[in-house]
This record gives sequence, structure tokens and C-alpha cells, in this order.
Amino acid sequence: MEQNKKREERFEMAYSIYLVIKEAVKDFQKNPSGTSYIARTLGQLIYNKFGKTVIGISEKAINEIPENLTEDHFNNCQKVGEFLANSPILSKEDFQALIEESRKTIRVTKKENSKLRKFQKTKEYGRGLEAYDEAEIKITFF
Repeated sequence: MEQNKKREERFEMAYSIYLVIKEAVKDFQKNPSGTSYIARTLGQLIYNKFGKTVIGISEKAINEIPENLTEDHFNNCQKVGEFLANSPILSKEDFQALIEESRKTIRVTKKENSKLRKFQKTKEYGRGLEAYDEAEIKITFF
């Protein structure tokens, strides 16, 4: 019960910060480096405080030792931030759904994670799983 209250408080604070940052983005829209900075800030707002939910594992990770594994967010942090920076203001419900979607990770080998980075950089928010196909990484979902 206490954890749910803290999570709700965290969500309310994150949504308030998001609204303030969205207002500030208007001033940076003409400056790509400013927009990039704002996008990174928004992405980190989501990734730093809401944890992860592992929803699958790569075939290579199944029999790998834990020290060689990592959890990969299939929605790249920067892309989540870009989506937030460039879209109209989200309702609280849509913002909550974005948080839940952004928490999803896939357990992969560290080598696979390095390979994925180059494919994920080109993916818009919501299309991150395409990077796994392009990197030829097979996933088993739980």
C-alpha cells in the first residue's frame, strides 16, 4: 500500500515536471541541440524513477551466465524524450501509459546490447522492437 502511494506521488511529480518542461520546449524548438537536451531530460525523467519490467529474453541470453547479461529498454530513452518533446501535451492517462510502455525491457547479452544500439538510434518511439529484427536477435516473450 505504501509503495503504491509513493509510486502515485512520483507519477504526479513527474507529470508536473513534464508539463513545465513542455512549456520550456517552445523556446528551444528552433534550436536542434536545445531540443535534443530537452528530449534527453524528458527521457531520463521517465527512466530514472519508474523501474523496469522484464518482458522477454533473447535466445542467446537464455543459457548465458548472469554477468554477461543486461536488460535493454526496447524504447530508447532519447526516443521517448523526443516523442514527449515533439508531441502535443499528453493527458495524465496517456503519460501513465507511456511510462508503463517505457519500463519494458528484454534480457540480452551485453554483446547483443552493443549491437542493438546502432539500430535503436534510428527508431521512433514505439518502434523499438524493430531494432531486434534488424539486429537478428530472436526474443522469447514471457
